[in-house]
Amino acid sequence: MNCEVRKITFDDGQVRDAFVNKQKSAAEILDYTAKLANSKHMMEWRLDCFENATQMNHVIELANEINENFPDLYLMITFRSQKNGGHTELDSEDAYLNLVKILIEFQLSDAVDIELNHTSDRVEDLIACAHRQNMHVSQSEF
Repeated sequence: MNCEVRKITFDDGQVRDAFVNKQKSAAEILDYTAKLANSKHMMEWRLDCFENATQMNHVIELANEINENFPDLYLMITFRSQKNGGHTELDSEDAYLNLVKILIEFQLSDAVDIELNHTSDRVEDLIACAHRQNMHVSQSEF
């Protein structure tokens, strides 16, 4: 079964390249994103590397800017918690799960990465919510 999202066609079993954006400032993130704008690759934005990752107004504003300026770029947003190798720690498991919920509810990307080592009922709810929003989900287990 094939699935086409933006300029990328996903085939069953096919491996796709993802360029990881770990820049810190909004300007650096946008500059890196611009370099990928016309490619048929996806970009994973590592939100935990963003200097304003815990300020949702900045996250929403930048994600919207990426989506508006680069409409053909497939975007996956990942917030990797520090215990799983990330750069920024949130105050609690609730803070992590609420951040992911906002990413989904505001439809800030084509896909979202969800760490599976959190409360299973809430993770399952997030996955179902993402699917209702027609978002793809990458599940990370550590």
